[in-house]
Amino acid sequence: MIKHKIRSLLLSLFLLLPLLSILLTSSQTTIVVSSWGWGTPENPILAYPGYNDTPFYVIVSQPIGYQIVYAYLILSGTPIVSEGGNNIAYGSVSSSSLTTSQITFFLNVEKDAKPGTYNVPLVIIYQNAVTGSESQIAQEITIEINNVTFPILDQVFWGTTQQLTFAQVGEGLIPLTFSVFNPTTEPMLNVTLTVFLPKGIYSQSGSQRLAIIIPALPAGEPEFISTIVNVSNIIRPGVYYLNYSFSFSNFLGYYYSQKGNQSINITIYPQARLNIYSNPIQSTPNNITVLVVDISTNVSSFIASVRPVTISDLVIISSNFMPAFLSPGQNIIYSFKIYVPQGILPSVYPIPIEINYTSLGQKLTTVYLTYANIYYNQTPQIVEAIWNSSITPFPGIGVIPLTLFVYNPLPYPITAVNISYKFPSGLIPLQPFIFIPGIPQYDTIPVTIPIEITPNASVGLINFDYKISYNQDKMVTGNNSIYILPPAPVIIEANNTEINEGSYNVIPIRVVNLGPEYVYNVNLIAIAQGLEIIASVNSTIPFIKPNTSVVYYYTIYAPQSLPPAVYPLVIKLAYTYFTSEIVRTFTIPILVTSLQSPLIISFLKTTVYYNSNNTEILTLQNLANFTIYDIRLDISYPTQEIYLSQNQLYIPYLPPNFIYTIPLYVIPQIPQTMSIPIVITASYISKQGTPQTYQYQLNLLSTGFVKMEITQVSAQIVNNTLVINGLLINTGSQNAQYVSVSVNNYSSIYIGNIPPNSPTPFSFTLSLPPGYYKFNITVSYENELYQSNITSYVLSYVISYPTSTNNQERIPVTTISFLGIIVILVIIIVYLSLRGLRK
Repeated sequence: MIKHKIRSLLLSLFLLLPLLSILLTSSQTTIVVSSWGWGTPENPILAYPGYNDTPFYVIVSQPIGYQIVYAYLILSGTPIVSEGGNNIAYGSVSSSSLTTSQITFFLNVEKDAKPGTYNVPLVIIYQNAVTGSESQIAQEITIEINNVTFPILDQVFWGTTQQLTFAQVGEGLIPLTFSVFNPTTEPMLNVTLTVFLPKGIYSQSGSQRLAIIIPALPAGEPEFISTIVNVSNIIRPGVYYLNYSFSFSNFLGYYYSQKGNQSINITIYPQARLNIYSNPIQSTPNNITVLVVDISTNVSSFIASVRPVTISDLVIISSNFMPAFLSPGQNIIYSFKIYVPQGILPSVYPIPIEINYTSLGQKLTTVYLTYANIYYNQTPQIVEAIWNSSITPFPGIGVIPLTLFVYNPLPYPITAVNISYKFPSGLIPLQPFIFIPGIPQYDTIPVTIPIEITPNASVGLINFDYKISYNQDKMVTGNNSIYILPPAPVIIEANNTEINEGSYNVIPIRVVNLGPEYVYNVNLIAIAQGLEIIASVNSTIPFIKPNTSVVYYYTIYAPQSLPPAVYPLVIKLAYTYFTSEIVRTFTIPILVTSLQSPLIISFLKTTVYYNSNNTEILTLQNLANFTIYDIRLDISYPTQEIYLSQNQLYIPYLPPNFIYTIPLYVIPQIPQTMSIPIVITASYISKQGTPQTYQYQLNLLSTGFVKMEITQVSAQIVNNTLVINGLLINTGSQNAQYVSVSVNNYSSIYIGNIPPNSPTPFSFTLSLPPGYYKFNITVSYENELYQSNITSYVLSYVISYPTSTNNQERIPVTTISFLGIIVILVIIIVYLSLRGLRK
């Protein structure tokens, strides 16, 4: 029995040995070259012909227990040598971990090296740290030498960038301007443009060779260089080719010279015989502009053709040209629509206009030169400024952070961005300027600065100026705005403010907290002028909750001797908002009336709106039991503040208990909220036949109106979320205050003030399940009298999202095979064991 078990165990081990051998030999016993390149892994560079002592790194992964002894590159057959000038370059080894090493070689690239990729053998000697045995691997790696990029001469034209012209035969001295462009991302230094002029065109020294030196050529920008040449009368009209070449030094000081000449053409024109004018084109890319050509002559002429010769990038879409006869002194205007494509480089492009005409029996051709100035109309700017705080900013709050969003709209990165700013009085930036190393193209960078808001800061929409300098030689100024809200908008309201002379009245004063925060220690002090305060309550209320109110009651007496008029009741309101003590003063007009006059005069409504024509109704009511005759009204008012259509009225009679109405057209003259006094002197004949005269003090409240509209509402699915966009427009005449926008109960946005005719965009991003929705977009706002209003817009939308499937994970075939082998081995062992037991 024991022999059979031993035999079974030996057989099992015999079957498992091959498997263990496979597993043991699968571990890594060699090294792997993972990456290589010029420079360092942290700061890779490109190598060009002529580079010396330039580092080249190789990253190697080795098993634990192994180490790199040394390594070398075999550079034979390449334009690359070691720093000592040999074809074999030895590297220095450094280890960053037990399994990773870096080999650094210092190499020279020959000046006349041909750009391209070279295959170079790499030999690495490594050692087992335990046994001391050495091994080596040889692997071929690629080393790239980059082609030198030279400046581009993209334009040559006659004249300067400020004044384009064209050269005619025998022109004499004339500016010739070259537009040189650096297509790389690094500056070029000591750029020399060598130009060979055609016969008949000479430099000022009489040579046909021009050498134009540019000390520095910024990256990604054109540079315009003008030089004076002499166009003699021996040259003939036509197109001539200028051969030219470039040489320069890169930012590391390596000098490069262009081999072979390139060419670009210029045109010599015959003398013009027509009076021609054409407006220079000023346009931005991706735009349609119009070229206007005005032609006149002093002799009879026939205009056969007018053809602007544009570069291939500028496309003429249409024109109104038709052949025409011109009489002396007559002119004709042609227009050409030209499309400026998106990808055109910003520069000044000459546009020769070729005109063929017949005059005095001769067929003639003349050329007029105008130009197209293509430019970017966008510059870096601060696109948004928001308070980075949960507390509403108000005067005296102290220091809170302000985030500025700086946007680069240009199609290339900008560097060395320095931002300075100037805020109005009451706003003190604690950081005088901001420096940003760079902003990528079409990107926005947020920066935050601390701002101290002092108690004397103004409230409302506050503008601030800023200046952005970038790329070392560019600068742009601009302005933006932020909101400073008033301390919790606490107001007072008063009703029942009319008192008969010789009597008293209880006047309720309501204190309303319209703000979103609690106000504390609320106290009122009333001061009367001409009136007497019999009873009042001046106690302090601990707090008032948001959007609630409390009422104070004052008993006011009008003495018998007090003439009928309007008397002020001054209310001094004091309260605490956060840690700031706020004091505001309100004036309530108290109307004292006489009981002797049976005639009551009043306005049907007391509010009128500036910047609009208001229809006001003046009412006269006879409270007596007899008829009043011969009523004359003289209306006095401040003419600089308001316009009334009539200031004198006549009513023949007014029966008992009858109300007579008179329409008046009212236009407030000053666009601000204010109370306008109206004094009406009424004279009439009483029942006894005696004339009576009374004076009435009325008031009109002039204010603006607010009307909010929700327009351009749209919805779309972006990244599996619903984005709702829209535009708010205040079509009224005063600011909309405390504007907020909400969509159902999903989300809300606080905007603040919206001035008249200032479109303000809003956007919501919602994550909702698919389905049909009706979104009720509601905008709530207040006018300057803190009266609330609501405008709504209903948007129906069906939300559906694209579906996607994920690839299921698969078990590798090798794993399945390995498991199968183990199962078979287990079955054989069990079988042999059972068989031994039977025996």
